[in-house]
Amino acid sequence: MTDNTKFIHRTIYCISLLVLLLTGLFISYLSYLLWFQDNPASEIRNLPIPIELSDGQTYITTSIDLCVYTDAPGSIQYAFVNHIVYTMPPQDTVLKSTGSDCRVYNRRFNIPEELPDGVYHLEGKTTYEVNALATRTQEWSTQEFTLNRGIQLVRTTK
Repeated sequence: MTDNTKFIHRTIYCISLLVLLLTGLFISYLSYLLWFQDNPASEIRNLPIPIELSDGQTYITTSIDLCVYTDAPGSIQYAFVNHIVYTMPPQDTVLKSTGSDCRVYNRRFNIPEELPDGVYHLEGKTTYEVNALATRTQEWSTQEFTLNRGIQLVRTTK
């Protein structure tokens, strides 16, 4: 084997090792983004979440003892639940944190006017898009509350 051939073989070998190393690093970085970055994105420490019903029964206020571990914006989707499920449109929210930020968030949820009387609780999920590859979702529920506004569920028959 000539010196020139040995040099070419060594060069190909070194380039192959470098490509293998870079591929391994890239896969490790993607794995970190998918499974470890900001996981979990938040933690609720008082489930079911306590609530307070307003005097006019037009809204409830929740007191969420929440630790937020990400600065990614979140989206809240929730529903009023008893024997019916009344889903509300998603709401975007930003719960900015600096590192491990734990505190009580007071959040107001308006009660739809057409919601009939009954015993309800809120069920929801908060979704954070922590990066382009991964989202983190946390499901939650509140304590039960009773609506007594004189609104009855009307059933129509055909």
